[in-house]
Amino acid sequence: MNTTPEKQREKIANAARLLGGNRATARALGCSERFVRMLIAGDKPASPGILADLGKALLAHAELCRLMEREISPAFTANLTNRQRELQEKNDQRGRTARGPKVRVKDPASLCQACGRNPAEGHRPGCPNEAEPWPVIEAELDDGD
Repeated sequence: MNTTPEKQREKIANAARLLGGNRATARALGCSERFVRMLIAGDKPASPGILADLGKALLAHAELCRLMEREISPAFTANLTNRQRELQEKNDQRGRTARGPKVRVKDPASLCQACGRNPAEGHRPGCPNEAEPWPVIEAELDDGD
C-alpha cells in the first residue's frame, strides 16, 4: 500500500529529528535548512533521490552510533579505567554475576493522548504534547549469556 504525502512528511520530520535536527539534516543532504523545512511542511515534494539520500544519512548515523557504543560499552574491557577494571575484578572474585546494564528507554507501549502516536513514530507536527518527554521505563540489557 502506498503512503500518503502527510505520512511521508511525518517520516521525513522524524528522520530529521533522529539526525539531530533540520540543520544536521541539511548538512547530511547537502541542501539548505530552508529546503528541509519546506520538505517537512509539504511546500516542496520529496523526490525519490532525496528520500534515498535521507535513508543513506540515517544508515550512516546508525553506524556512527554503533561505533561509539563499541568505544564506550563496559563490555569491552579496554573501555574501562584502571579503577573500573579493579572493581570488576573484585566483583568477579566474590562470585558476583555481572548483570546487564540498566538503561532508560522510551516506553514503546505508551501512546500520546493528543495524537495517538507511539515513541517510535514521534508526535505529529503541531501536537500539543510535542515538547513533552515520552514516559520512560528502566530495562536491563541482556549480557548475552
